[in-house]
Amino acid sequence: MTVPARTVLVTVGASAGGVEPLLDLVSRLPANRQRAILIVLHIPAAGESVLPDILDRAGPLPAMRAQHDMEIAPGHIVVAPADHHMTVRDTRIVLDRGPRVNGHRPAIDPLFRSAAIWYGSHAMGVLLSGMLDDGASGLLRLNQIGALTVAQDLSEAAYPALPKAAIDRGAAQKVLVIQDIAELIVASSAGEGMSLQEFVAVQEPTEGVSDSNVSPFTCPNCHGTLWEVDDPTGSHFRCRTGHSCSIDSLVEVSTQSLDDALWAGYRALLEQADLCRRMSRRMDAVGNERAVVRYARLATDAERRAWVLRDSLVPHEDSSEVSSEGGRAS
Repeated sequence: MTVPARTVLVTVGASAGGVEPLLDLVSRLPANRQRAILIVLHIPAAGESVLPDILDRAGPLPAMRAQHDMEIAPGHIVVAPADHHMTVRDTRIVLDRGPRVNGHRPAIDPLFRSAAIWYGSHAMGVLLSGMLDDGASGLLRLNQIGALTVAQDLSEAAYPALPKAAIDRGAAQKVLVIQDIAELIVASSAGEGMSLQEFVAVQEPTEGVSDSNVSPFTCPNCHGTLWEVDDPTGSHFRCRTGHSCSIDSLVEVSTQSLDDALWAGYRALLEQADLCRRMSRRMDAVGNERAVVRYARLATDAERRAWVLRDSLVPHEDSSEVSSEGGRAS
């Protein structure tokens, strides 16, 4: 595929281990107005990201937090805020608290896909260190539409799973170390003084027809029905409310949900055992021997079931029986 000669919008995605390569990349970019750089880093929903402040000090390009409906400014770095997806529409930033994608908000895929829609071959996608595969599908879409796509060299990435996912899907045209990525951004940028509007699509192109089928699985976020969707970038799952996951991300998020459910079951069984012990003592106080035996049996049964669950959750920990009050029982 021919490498685009002019790039006006550079989109960058990163996850675990992504801060250091972002700092290195930004420090190598010269100050000019040839390109706008938009960054999504997976961050917790709580609190406020300090990444814009860190990047602002790292190099000559000014960095700022994204704001909804702000104009995309060439020569500036814009970073997605916590708990908001960041996409582009025409020459403006769009922020929303829509459904999580691959278990994340902000997610990388929505940014890459919107850049493919609005900037086509004049966009560039860069995927850095991270876990799982959020961003791989979006990078593939950029590749398919003629944009320049790059993954960080696996030997340099602290967490290579994310760039590897993109490489394995054929989404990355180039696999480079950070120094070479910076040089490529500079070399592929549009000429000084060119406006975003000269490159942005006049009308939003269609994303193609997608086939979907009801799957036997439920959404790990909202527990609704999941549809398996086939589109030009491959298969993924989407629920009625809009939560979207790749297969790998669905396995990861479902595993976390299952772990939470099992611990909730363990807690419920201990509470049931505690309640039955208390009722047994009350029945003993009023001389109801039949009820004493019944509640004691229910408490013992609940404790045993709780520790079967705990053995499966913490298989290497000493799992001798524990009383409903939280202490080990002989």
